[in-house]
Amino acid sequence: MKISPPMVFLSMSLALAGVASAASPKNPATYNQNRLGPYAVGSVGITNYTSNQDSTEAILLSFMTQGSPSQNLEASSDDSDLGFHAQFGYRFHRYFAAEFGLMQFGDLTTKSSGEVDYNGNGTFESATGSFRFHPNGFLFSAVGVLPVGEKVELFGRLGYLITSAEREASIKVEGETVIAGSFTDDSQEPVYGLGVGFILNQMYSLRAEYQFSEVSDEELNFLSLGLQVRF
Repeated sequence: MKISPPMVFLSMSLALAGVASAASPKNPATYNQNRLGPYAVGSVGITNYTSNQDSTEAILLSFMTQGSPSQNLEASSDDSDLGFHAQFGYRFHRYFAAEFGLMQFGDLTTKSSGEVDYNGNGTFESATGSFRFHPNGFLFSAVGVLPVGEKVELFGRLGYLITSAEREASIKVEGETVIAGSFTDDSQEPVYGLGVGFILNQMYSLRAEYQFSEVSDEELNFLSLGLQVRF
């Protein structure tokens, strides 16, 4: 199983939290105490790409047919996938924190299929095409926090996202790859987010958040559920 950097980051954070817990005083504090200081958050959620993919599907079909006679052409896009985020933050004030995050978004995938007469002799061959958009990057954020009672807090995010997005395309004819290629482009975009935290105890909280941004001209949003660990 491939282990992603955010998952490694979260595992290390939980280990550090265990050490901190063992070294902390046994007397419990109230919920509103000990809020300031470092923390880590690991989140998992669904990435949804909201940009229209009609042009991508048309380009992939054109790339697959190469202008040859064709039939039974189809193209579709899967615009949602699982994503992982891991963030390290520091709460400087009851109402303000700063965070640095590792973002692994889900893939945006477009596929095509059909039968193409590449030789122009009336013999149609089965052909498929695939295009994958895979972004990941780093997020720097300012986070404003509004406590609501002792166990709930609302927060808003204004961040700056630095990404590297890999684009891969391939064409197969009768199951064999005949064309394949990839390239990477970088982008820097603002990120906005709104969320709510549910405080379980002095060390752990649950966070639900909705983020939206744009990565390499692809608009996306990320709806996640995460675990926050305070050190």
